[in-house]
Amino acid sequence: MLASLLKVKHSPIFIIIGVLLMGLATCTQKTKKDDSDTQNGSADLFIGKWKSVKRATPYTAELKIHPDSTFNFNYGACLARGFAYGQWILTDSALILHSFTTDTCLFLREFGEDCLAINQLRDINQKTTIKNCMPENSDTYVLFREVKFQLIGDTLKHVIDRENFCPEIKNDFFRP
Repeated sequence: MLASLLKVKHSPIFIIIGVLLMGLATCTQKTKKDDSDTQNGSADLFIGKWKSVKRATPYTAELKIHPDSTFNFNYGACLARGFAYGQWILTDSALILHSFTTDTCLFLREFGEDCLAINQLRDINQKTTIKNCMPENSDTYVLFREVKFQLIGDTLKHVIDRENFCPEIKNDFFRP
């Protein structure tokens, strides 16, 4: 009889403790889910179509960041045009782009290589995607080799980790 009285007397306490423990477990699961949502949310900030910021010279570029961790890049400037496709990763809130290799013979240049030092001018037209090939047209394949972008405000800013001969030229993008 005493045992049954204790069960009845303490059952509300056990119910309250049980409810609190279930609530704590739900909060812990929600926090873990929210963390992954934040990471996906960060990636979602980059996904979509981006257009190049205006430059003093005629130039336009489009960068498409796809949800499957790939990207496409196209540019045109006067008579020059080029493209790239590759893969992206997101680290420390920075978007890092890597071009895929191509088996098509094309002229080659690195992304962000807008100005060259005098000693580099002799090699500018000799770079190709395949050694010693002769491209059929003037299209250029743009090499993205760990090219980093950060989202600052509403602009996708190119982060330059080396000396830039033309700092006034910006390889930044905005959403159209």
